[in-house]
Amino acid sequence: MVKTLNIKSDIFLIDSSSYFYRAFYALPPLVNSKGFPTGAVLGYTRMLIKLKTKFNIKYGACLFDSRKSFRKEVYKEYKAHRIEMPEDLVKQVDYITLISNLLGFKTFKLEGYEADDLIALISEKFSKSNKTICIVTSDKDLKQLLSSNVCIYDAQKDIVITQEIFENEYGIKSEEYKYILALMGDASDNIPGIKGIGEKTALSLIKSYGSLDGIYSSLDSIKQSKMKELLISHKEDAYNSLALASFYKDLSLEKSYFTPQILLNAAENYDVNSGFNPENSQNLNLDFDRSSNFHNNLYKISFIYKENKKFENLEDFALERPNNGELYKIFKEFEFHSLIKKLKLENTEYLNNNIAGINTDHDIHSKYKDYKDEDKKDIDKSKFSDNSKNEYHFAELSVPGENELSIYIDYAGSANNAVKNIRSLKSKNNDDDGGLFDDVDKTSDYVHLFSKKDGYICVKLEYFLKNEHIITELADATIKKIGCDINSIRRYLKPYGVELNNRFFDIGIASYLLNPIIHNHTFDDLYNEFLGKFDELSRIISNNKENTDDRNINIKSEEYNVKKYSDNKAFLSYFIYRCQLKELEKENELKKIFFEIDMPLAIILADIEDAGFMVDKDKLFALSAEFELEAQKMAAIICKIAGKEFNINSPKQLSEIMFDGLKFKRIKKNSTDIEVLLKLKNEIETASLLMNYKNSDSDNSNDNKEYDLYKNYLLFLDSIISYRNKIKLKTSFTDVLLKKLDKNSRVHTSFSQIKTSTGRLSSQDPNLQNIPISGIEGKKIRQAFIAPPAKLLICADYSQIDLRVMASISKDSSLIESFRNNEDIHLKTALEIFGIEPSKIDADLRRRAKVINFGIIYGMSPYGLSKELNITQEEAKTYINSFFAKHYAIKNYMKNIVQEAKNNGYVKTSIGRRCYIKDINSSIKNVSSFAERAAINAPIQGTAADIIKIAMININNELKTRRLKTNMILQIHDELIFEAEINEVELIESIIITKMTDKSLLSDVPLAVNIGKGKNWDEAH
Repeated sequence: MVKTLNIKSDIFLIDSSSYFYRAFYALPPLVNSKGFPTGAVLGYTRMLIKLKTKFNIKYGACLFDSRKSFRKEVYKEYKAHRIEMPEDLVKQVDYITLISNLLGFKTFKLEGYEADDLIALISEKFSKSNKTICIVTSDKDLKQLLSSNVCIYDAQKDIVITQEIFENEYGIKSEEYKYILALMGDASDNIPGIKGIGEKTALSLIKSYGSLDGIYSSLDSIKQSKMKELLISHKEDAYNSLALASFYKDLSLEKSYFTPQILLNAAENYDVNSGFNPENSQNLNLDFDRSSNFHNNLYKISFIYKENKKFENLEDFALERPNNGELYKIFKEFEFHSLIKKLKLENTEYLNNNIAGINTDHDIHSKYKDYKDEDKKDIDKSKFSDNSKNEYHFAELSVPGENELSIYIDYAGSANNAVKNIRSLKSKNNDDDGGLFDDVDKTSDYVHLFSKKDGYICVKLEYFLKNEHIITELADATIKKIGCDINSIRRYLKPYGVELNNRFFDIGIASYLLNPIIHNHTFDDLYNEFLGKFDELSRIISNNKENTDDRNINIKSEEYNVKKYSDNKAFLSYFIYRCQLKELEKENELKKIFFEIDMPLAIILADIEDAGFMVDKDKLFALSAEFELEAQKMAAIICKIAGKEFNINSPKQLSEIMFDGLKFKRIKKNSTDIEVLLKLKNEIETASLLMNYKNSDSDNSNDNKEYDLYKNYLLFLDSIISYRNKIKLKTSFTDVLLKKLDKNSRVHTSFSQIKTSTGRLSSQDPNLQNIPISGIEGKKIRQAFIAPPAKLLICADYSQIDLRVMASISKDSSLIESFRNNEDIHLKTALEIFGIEPSKIDADLRRRAKVINFGIIYGMSPYGLSKELNITQEEAKTYINSFFAKHYAIKNYMKNIVQEAKNNGYVKTSIGRRCYIKDINSSIKNVSSFAERAAINAPIQGTAADIIKIAMININNELKTRRLKTNMILQIHDELIFEAEINEVELIESIIITKMTDKSLLSDVPLAVNIGKGKNWDEAH
């Protein structure tokens, strides 16, 4: 297999079903503003366009699996292990088929058959005609079709496989590959094969005998008795597997063809919410199958064909000209603005004839249309354009007031982002960039600014830093600074002596608060989301050169770039800000959260990041060396038991050693993950104990050897687990921390407020929230985090905050009373569940009660609890029922909150932050059950996150008011860490406890905080 440079084939056959599955799982869950899933359609469309462009495809077809396959009749378990197609993907399949057609491809599906069968049929047809065929797939089954005229392109790996490459790798003919699958099976399709025969053995047999018939006619020549026995006893399995792995080519290609005209006629009556409407599609050869799995009344095109279409010649597979008008219509509904820009669909005849401007009935951002007349008064239309149509779009804008300044930084360092960030904006002459970037110095950073009195500029950093007027405005506390990821901008400018005041509006944080279901909230993501709104605005600004002349900024015109679009980022940031501000005005709870919590917290997090956490560099070096040495010792033990040296980090080599060499029991095929290792260890420990008990009075040497073998196996497993642990500690913690230290031996994490679904903060680069807590190694690593001389670390962490929040939001009177009386909540649960006297509750029973308490608030099932406590599911169910019998209010809360999530698609924290719950209405039981547990937990975890955020703001305000020198240096979910002056420690402890336990944070349940202090993190924890 080689990396592909260019494939010159006559026809490309695309395995579209595997493509859209890959697209669905490759992207995060995406929905449009109407809540309809769009990720698979977007990913698939991008891949198809990339393929078409990459290979300049002239002839091609997209092939799809039908929902049912005849192979199920051959073997009922065929693909039975696969989960049902996710509901969100089901909703998108018909649109994927339609878009394939609109992009010009012939599209095929035949009821009862798979895409592979149709690919085999077309490949054979054209291979016989000496045409070259490229099959686009990652499915290994199709390797049997390779020939001198047929190659395979695996887009996922970007490699091409030819017949020559295949035969050199396997040593057999490509058409014999189906026999390999028949013998060894195929786990991906649940083809059974012959259990006990792997690829190596299968290849050996086919190299010797050529086929299944060849093997079974020559059984007498097979010397290995075990192999012969397997072949004889599983003959039926082998031939059934061959039937499953073979392709069926005696098919009617004509009856599998989706005609574009039929699809387009049906598309005239479709809508993202209502789907295809068969009632308005009369006289079409359609067979619609309504399914309850689809969104609202979405209809599925289950089978569409046209009898008289023949596919005899290559020309029959010629790509049609893309139907840009219909593509625009679909992309508009799905909100694929980047694709609309990339394919230049906004200039199509369809758009000119049918779209009156960005403010249409189908405008996906219509929720931002309600600008009032007073918002229009600041516009000086003469500065933009004399075109009345364009003025209409500007009439929705309010130009910033004197007290607002928008800022954006184009960083040159990463692949010339100064160009990258504006690559999608078109130039006036419609070329790729039309010389748009000729005047841009791609090695420099650029600062974009926009305000009413100064206009908008894009200026080189060096000239920006020389301008006192701009620097003064940025530092002016009366001016609100608007931008995306303001903290990054603030950090970027700080080393240059440029200070941004603490009055900010971060459009990324606002986006997360208003629409947390969107995966990313970068400027580029927001640009794409709002593209339909400001596309026309950008065009007007870029084409009006007078705009760049009317400025009050004291910089010579030649010192900054004002060419076309490249100076508009700050203006576009401002436009997004205005839209978000309108939306926040409608949502009082979210508005309060944004302005009183999220934005003040952003400033505090920036200070925490700047402060950093001091680390003992020498101790970290020593720990890294210690972990490496211990790993080497474990490696020596592992290789000694294995009988040879091998790469322990290779799962494949370790698997071969364990299962082929040492004959460990296979738990999960050839997996060697921690779950498998622990299960094996448990089984061997049990067997070893039984053996030890049985042989306690025995002198049988064979029994003793078996006991020693068990001990050896346990040592091997313990060494593997220990080796992996030491390697992880070294590579993921000590070595990473050493690389991240600054010149003052401080490590600076980066916090994100916009990553989690519940509002929790996340830490990255490096992640200081996942530094190990338990175990000797965890203690050692934490001991390396230290306080500077004459200072102490103070750790303050909430006690059982999740349980306290649960008591509060469920209004469970028993639990509330227990917390008010400062009772041991786990001891109380143990007494309730186990029904024994307090004196008989030992540490283990209390631990079990703790697991039950926390397990239930996280929505743990009887199965999950049984695993945690190593008990039967019946016992776990009894514990859960006993708990709910005493705490019915909690059970009632869980029932109500799940229903709320199903009704709204989200749940709320106590202060109104929305936590969206994906898949809550899924028809797949396992998926919906997971979503229900998330719905139960989200208000608890989210409220706890809100509580500590408010506490951080209150503590920070107190520190500033009193002008104390103590710094907050880290937050880990329910824990805060401070670096305090020794003479301030007593006062700081008092402030922390007062602010973190304030009754306003949780009115009906008292909060409790554990305080510790010391010279290092471990000592203070």
